[in-house]
Amino acid sequence: MSFDELHGLVDNGAVLGYGTAAGGRMNYPGRGYIKNVSDGTIALSHIDEDALRQVSGDLGLLYINETSDPGSALSTRLQTIRLMSRDAFFADGNRTGYLETYHYFAAFVGLLLLVWLFLTIYRGGVA
Repeated sequence: MSFDELHGLVDNGAVLGYGTAAGGRMNYPGRGYIKNVSDGTIALSHIDEDALRQVSGDLGLLYINETSDPGSALSTRLQTIRLMSRDAFFADGNRTGYLETYHYFAAFVGLLLLVWLFLTIYRGGVA
């Protein structure tokens, strides 16, 4: 299946691949491992790098095999992806960005709660 039609909807990122050709068991939380329906044996998940490369090529993204380089941490890779995204964002000429303002509202709500608490204590009961 091709993901070409989604190429225009994706700005930046990466396709991350995990696993090996030998495969690995898949844990089903609370129920053990996932089993093959046909014969009841434990199912193995195998990496399909050709399919992952096709998806990354269709979307115009970088493909990273996380298991081929065990010395590099995922957080380091994600930081690299974030920096690439930021560079691509600013390279496009868009310098507007955004400013987080939620803390102003959180401070206002906190102040209201303190006033309510003070009034509750001052009156001697629940308002």
